[in-house]
Amino acid sequence: MAHDPTRYDQKLEHILRTAARIFAEKSYHSTSMRDISRATGVSLAGLYHYCKSKDELLFLIQDHCFARVVERLETRLKETPDAIERVRIFIDNHLSFFAANMSEMKVLSHEADSLEGELKGTPDFSGVCDFERRSNGLVPLEVTTWENWVFTKIGSENDSFQQFLTTDLVEEIKPLQLTNLHWFERRHYHFDCNWKVFVDNYLDGGYHVPYLHKGLDSVLDYSNYTIENGARHCLQWSPIVSEGAEAQTGAVRKGDRALYYWIYPNFMINWYDGVMDTNLVVPRGVDQTEVIFDFYFPDVTSEAARERNAASVAVGQRIQDEDVAICKSVQRGLNSRAYTAGRLSVRREAGEHLFHRLLHADLIRASL
Repeated sequence: MAHDPTRYDQKLEHILRTAARIFAEKSYHSTSMRDISRATGVSLAGLYHYCKSKDELLFLIQDHCFARVVERLETRLKETPDAIERVRIFIDNHLSFFAANMSEMKVLSHEADSLEGELKGTPDFSGVCDFERRSNGLVPLEVTTWENWVFTKIGSENDSFQQFLTTDLVEEIKPLQLTNLHWFERRHYHFDCNWKVFVDNYLDGGYHVPYLHKGLDSVLDYSNYTIENGARHCLQWSPIVSEGAEAQTGAVRKGDRALYYWIYPNFMINWYDGVMDTNLVVPRGVDQTEVIFDFYFPDVTSEAARERNAASVAVGQRIQDEDVAICKSVQRGLNSRAYTAGRLSVRREAGEHLFHRLLHADLIRASL
């Protein structure tokens, strides 16, 4: 007989919805597969046809629930291109879904820690030397929030996220009140260079700004450009000048100073008065890099503010177009047989030196 996927999906969904209700009522650890069998009317053998264990059943409930949320959202977002309306749809989609699926919501929020990622079975592995099942589960993932962002860390060794950031950096950032800035737009930039070339370019102490970024240079005080290193971050900052500023850049880069934070190894925060963008540097190959820009502003809803924000993003776009060209040129130079490593400027390139030292230490540690 031909397999009927619709019938299969309907039976599986019945099992998942019933199991979610039982887990929500009795808790995951107090529920047995026999309880699920009785509640669903499906034999134990039938249940094990769909899932090999209670852990897998819990995973399927969560996976199926999120898949339904995303599928429903993608369909609804096709209704309008308007950004504000799409945000409204996003919020309504989540609230309405979980209001209609309270058992699943309770399981998602209360039982997430019940799935620890351990390897449950290893068929045909008896007799394999030096194989420890407990050492072959999923890699632990630490998740935490800081200011406007969610951070993850693979593995449980080394420093915690709080130790990695350091108290000094957290205290430096706090007065900027970044949580008052709201996400506006994301852009992706592709560079024909190794990711370290982009980071070096960012950390060169403003060396290239007067020559490549004429508009940006017109609002920065290059002679007072300052570099301050922390344990794992570098702050480059400059007073903002308005006299003689190029019109397009001067209109959107204002305030007392510009702050450029680099956090090892690949995250940057660029802050002006009422304007912020972040850069996440992602290696895509030996000589290919993607940099993900997110733009933040105090007001992202009013028409006048959105027009100002778009003008600020346009200035950022121009600067990145200029950086794409210089990074490609630097990568071409690195590939030349004539290239040899030079010295770093004490005055300008302390951030690069910090980057190189931290990266070297990590590479040595990984090789041991």
